[in-house]
Amino acid sequence: MQLTTSMVYGGPDAVARFPLELKHALRDRFAEVQLIGIDTLDVMIRVGGLITPAEGDGGVHNLRRRSSDGRITANIVIPASELEHGGIGVVTGYLNELADRVGARLQAAGTPGTEATAQLRAAIQLAIADAAAS
Repeated sequence: MQLTTSMVYGGPDAVARFPLELKHALRDRFAEVQLIGIDTLDVMIRVGGLITPAEGDGGVHNLRRRSSDGRITANIVIPASELEHGGIGVVTGYLNELADRVGARLQAAGTPGTEATAQLRAAIQLAIADAAAS
């Protein structure tokens, strides 16, 4: 499965930057994931100082599935203050929420959502370990 990500940094106090290593590690690890009916996971990650994760379930919102082209799109909102205090590991919770929501969406469509969630969570853990080792 292809992962495309774009990053938006908001506010003048957005000191923390989403590590480029993690972005590349996620792309590499998600390429190994095979989900029925999904070819692309398109994620917009917003890191900012004044935004809050309350904008969606666990910071993940606007998750959409387009079965016509096998694409899921989603936005993740991460307050910069959380990255500053928790480092790269704080992203795990947000990405796991994304995995849960993708799995639920696939389950609702009649495909194995639990298996999808497990595959995505495993790829996330490996990507975070890869990025931390860089």
